[in-house]
Amino acid sequence: SGLRPPSPHPPAMLRRALARAARPVYDAYAARAASASYATQPHQAQRELYDRSRQQIPLGELYPSVANSSFVAPNATLVGDVNVGDGCYVGYGVVLRGDQSPVEIYHKARIGDRSVLSAAAAVATGMNAETVVGNMCSVGAGCLLRSATLDAFAVVGDGCVLEEGTIMEECSELLPGSVLPAGYRVPAGEVYGGAPAEFVRELSKYEAFERRRHANDAYASNTVAHRDEFLPNGGPWKESEARREELRELLDQKTLQEGQLPVPV
Repeated sequence: SGLRPPSPHPPAMLRRALARAARPVYDAYAARAASASYATQPHQAQRELYDRSRQQIPLGELYPSVANSSFVAPNATLVGDVNVGDGCYVGYGVVLRGDQSPVEIYHKARIGDRSVLSAAAAVATGMNAETVVGNMCSVGAGCLLRSATLDAFAVVGDGCVLEEGTIMEECSELLPGSVLPAGYRVPAGEVYGGAPAEFVRELSKYEAFERRRHANDAYASNTVAHRDEFLPNGGPWKESEARREELRELLDQKTLQEGQLPVPV
């Protein structure tokens, strides 16, 4: 009489054990169903006829300026007060941000792929807040420069960081992977390296002479080779516009329904 009837539901511990055992099977079926439904629907990137990202972005009255003789990669981004001089090379994936202070790239300078150059509104050391890359300077790939000044023929190795207010004088060099702390100066004709960067050696007169002599030819040939491969209206753009005209004709004929847009090739 005092005994309770057995519960029709399994104990909580047993329920949790069954749920843990069944979870992998459920996840596998859910992933398979999701992949099957996803495969039938074109991805948004596939629906796009061409890349809608912008290479030059004005901010208010600040507009990027690029000389006709320079090469700026299609996927580079120039924002605000950015000035790229004659014969410069701005590599693939580069970001030049002149939203707070100007970014100046002078004659035949080279900015390596994926580098980011920005400028602060002001520098605590009282130095120039602009980012300036002088004539025939070379900035390696994957570098970060903020309110830094590079005099003519300066060379920055790959993966370097130049903090606010740093200065590299003429024909100076920063070895790859180095960090130049805020307010530091690399004297003319000297090589620095490390994190933080320290003096390594001096360039010989022959090295400095050869750098000046070959910089013009080396940077000019690289810029021209890339620039000549890109036309104002390239083939992909023309092809995408032709596809747009085809789609407009199909829409006018009411033969294309929503959700049946062809995936561009």
